[in-house]
Amino acid sequence: FEKKHKSIILMTPHYASWEWVIILGKFIDYKGFGIYKKLSNPRFDKLVRDMRSKFDAELISTKETVKKIKENQSINIHGIYLFLSDQTPNLRKGLQWEYFLGHEVPVHMGAENLARELDMNVLYLKVSKVKRGFYEAKFIPITDCVLEEKEFEITKRFLKLSEEQIEKFSKSLLLSHSTIQKCSECGNLTDQEICEICQDENRENIILVVETSKEVNVFEKTKQFNGKYHVLNGLISPING
Repeated sequence: FEKKHKSIILMTPHYASWEWVIILGKFIDYKGFGIYKKLSNPRFDKLVRDMRSKFDAELISTKETVKKIKENQSINIHGIYLFLSDQTPNLRKGLQWEYFLGHEVPVHMGAENLARELDMNVLYLKVSKVKRGFYEAKFIPITDCVLEEKEFEITKRFLKLSEEQIEKFSKSLLLSHSTIQKCSECGNLTDQEICEICQDENRENIILVVETSKEVNVFEKTKQFNGKYHVLNGLISPING
């Protein structure tokens, strides 16, 4: 799509770990921009901008979006602009309503309207979790001929792709519940006979005894413990027996 020499709108829902997209600039020639709503607290707003502006990404507030994109177009800067397009707009007259997961809902038309006005290509970013700490991203074309598309068609395709992703996750969630078991080595909950932690040969030969799998998750999130666990799955009460 970069070879087409047109800026790109990247539409994605609040799904999986979409925040990783800030590293996109390391792998593409286009400059990456993220569209966000400016926070009322200046300190928190700066914190968010600093965190999400790494790897040469740049945040643009919603009020500055049109102006910034037009400025870039005028000086021949091709960019890829990330829009989180599944948020509910403020209710007002003239909103476009579409069906999503069986319900009629109001939808944002900003990404589609900008793509039409500035003749930009549109992609869908599909982020899927592969395993703990690992995510896979796939870029799915929505259109490269925006001016030939029927009105609302781009938004409808975005909603359809989002639905498919959510429905697939729901099915895998139901399947995972039927396959969850206790690790034969440590007692942690897993979908395998031996959990990933026990299989990891890089772990230190230190055993931390915890009450439940919740404590395992807490320690894993700190990334300060590199040993293995023994999960009791309950405690023995001297009083209750």
